[in-house]
Amino acid sequence: LEAGSVRKKNVVTILEKNLLDICVGAIGWWFIGYGLAFGEDSGKFIGTDLFVTVHKDFKLQETGDGGVMCDYVSFFFQWADVALM
Repeated sequence: LEAGSVRKKNVVTILEKNLLDICVGAIGWWFIGYGLAFGEDSGKFIGTDLFVTVHKDFKLQETGDGGVMCDYVSFFFQWADVALM
């Protein structure tokens, strides 16, 4: 979308910027964002685990309809949602 609103000579620069934004966002989400949003609650406010430095392995979790979902699937879905914002 953004590449269509600049001159042809600047398209590669815009694509590189967008790729860098996604990569930096993914690393930041992996380091702290996912843990804050989906970790074990501390006082019903923020998560205290699932950070990159805690070394708590991603686990299988039960869904509301009786199914099982891996935290990696949840992580990727939530990252994609955060990356698009």
